[in-house]
Amino acid sequence: MIGISSNLLTTPLPDTITNQRYHLSTDYIRSVVEAGGLPMILPQLNKKAAKEIVQKIDGLILSGGLDVHPSTYQQQIQDESYSYSVERDQYELALLKEALKQNKPVLGICRGAQLINSAFGGNLVADIEAKLPKSKTKHIQELEPEKGTHGITICQNSILYRILKEPSLVVNSFHHQAVNQVGKGLKASSWTEDGLIESIEGTEFKFLVGVQWHPEIMSGNDLASQLLFQRFVEATK
Repeated sequence: MIGISSNLLTTPLPDTITNQRYHLSTDYIRSVVEAGGLPMILPQLNKKAAKEIVQKIDGLILSGGLDVHPSTYQQQIQDESYSYSVERDQYELALLKEALKQNKPVLGICRGAQLINSAFGGNLVADIEAKLPKSKTKHIQELEPEKGTHGITICQNSILYRILKEPSLVVNSFHHQAVNQVGKGLKASSWTEDGLIESIEGTEFKFLVGVQWHPEIMSGNDLASQLLFQRFVEATK
């Protein structure tokens, strides 16, 4: 059973009624199923529920979504126009802590990778364009989402390289935040053409990998994305 964190969507209904629902892209579900796993969408509960939830799953995927709140990595909000959910941050940090404590594999995707880095004391680039205004790398791509838009270079002494067996990839990109200083106990395993960290991993755990791109979107026709999900699911068995 693969637990996948979800987004909370609030929409107004007639007569001032508010509707809240948890949602997750079907790409995550498809990718896990095709890799041989059984997915379970995890609602956002309180931190006290994390231990029991992790006991019921075999692996954890921290999915993409809203920006990680700057307070999570000891910084201040620089741009009020971006959306955050401190409640989601704190709950998923509790899930991550329990998953590692219980030796369950963890895969972080986009926001999930950033949250992993924050959990280990690392910090984030709050806005890539502000940090790298002259970069020609498209971090928010204009191509179809399942297509790669920029290259990455993979460290050959890494879990990611052992999974993919490729020194470089072309990946998709939909983010304006990124890993900056890597947290203690983690290491960077790939970089973009303009020098940003594109993936991180922990070497002291059963499986702890965070990637900045969205392999769940690419996995329909991309072998590297398929391999990543397959190795993650295999690690849960």
